[in-house]
Amino acid sequence: MIKKVKIFLTSYLVILTSFFYSQTNLVPNPSFEDTINCPNGDINKVKFWFDSGGDAEGFNPCSNSYTSFGVPNNIGGHRTPYDGNSYAGLGLYFTHLPNVRENICVQLAQPLVKGTNYYVSAYISRSDNLDGQGDSTGIAINKFGFLFSTLSHTANPAPINNFAQVYSSAIITDTLNWTKIEGSFVADSVYNYLTVGNFYDDSHTNKIMYSNRNCAYYYVDMICVSTNSLTCNYTFSGIKTLLKNESIKIYPNPVNDILYLDGITENGMIFKLFTTTGVAVMEGKLEKGKNQIIVSPLARGAYIIELNQKLFYKLLLIPE
Repeated sequence: MIKKVKIFLTSYLVILTSFFYSQTNLVPNPSFEDTINCPNGDINKVKFWFDSGGDAEGFNPCSNSYTSFGVPNNIGGHRTPYDGNSYAGLGLYFTHLPNVRENICVQLAQPLVKGTNYYVSAYISRSDNLDGQGDSTGIAINKFGFLFSTLSHTANPAPINNFAQVYSSAIITDTLNWTKIEGSFVADSVYNYLTVGNFYDDSHTNKIMYSNRNCAYYYVDMICVSTNSLTCNYTFSGIKTLLKNESIKIYPNPVNDILYLDGITENGMIFKLFTTTGVAVMEGKLEKGKNQIIVSPLARGAYIIELNQKLFYKLLLIPE
């Protein structure tokens, strides 16, 4: 019997993104990479995502000429994305606007199944320089969370009624790194939508005041919802995706037995496959033009493909 392996690459490869996430992560465009057009700070121009009662931002390198909304420098300060090239920004507490929240909403790739356990996660990082006010770091809060609903909260604000299926009880203070917020819950309804942000009123939100700035502002990246705990726990720490040669194509998706690398520009280019813990499982030399890699011997799981020690692609081999 021939063992079949399916390979899925993240959004750096145009041919692979939507299929992978539709099969495992129920959140479309989870890292805010795909846009309707350049957001220039408007989250509503990020494909599939919408404001939910506030004025959340979409940060993208295409906006670098508008320094307020570029990556990594923008109104919030300086932050390298956790995943890909983009992220969102949310104002989740305002001292001068009681119970106002900049939450964002998305329709899930498929409805949740009642009675099924789901794993949820996102990475957040607190702004260190909101509105360019020197070293002002404003406010840190807790209660960042995930609210699932049967109706969309894109046209109307999400409820601030002190409930979310998953949320963080810890105050997130870090302005240098990304903090993972995660948890699980059993769906008690056929939920179609996910809203992320702060759903607790001011009296139920704990805070730390660092200055007289009036806002708790957070970056958000890589949002995941899945029935498989591993899907939302893959980490590529230390792996930087540097897509320097967009002419290289890696296909098909899914693949049975043989993976093709087409558009190699030089003889002797080295490829390596690693597990997510950094263990090398396969390597070889590529020739100029079209090459093939036999992947059928690989165990199913998550891998990284490296080209010439510089060019990385994230990929996943998952069971059927």
